Amino acid sequence: MPVRSRLTLKPPGNAPLVRRERLAEALRQSREAMSDVERQLGSLLAKLQAAETPGTEDLDRLRRAAGRAGAAVGRLR
Repeated sequence: MPVRSRLTLKPPGNAPLVRRERLAEALRQSREAMSDVERQLGSLLAKLQAAETPGTEDLDRLRRAAGRAGAAVGRLR
């Protein structure tokens, strides 16, 4: 058999339909994560506009949301 055959088999996890499903799931997760970041930032902005100091739990929620968003966007690569 020649080193390079005319028949090339793609790995099952790399087939176009499988990739499309994974991409769709990653896009959904990143959209949800970015929406969460947006909610957290809106909450912090409302507190700042009301001259309130955001609590540490608010800042921690934002950090976690940003981390989840970063991870979700990273899965898109």
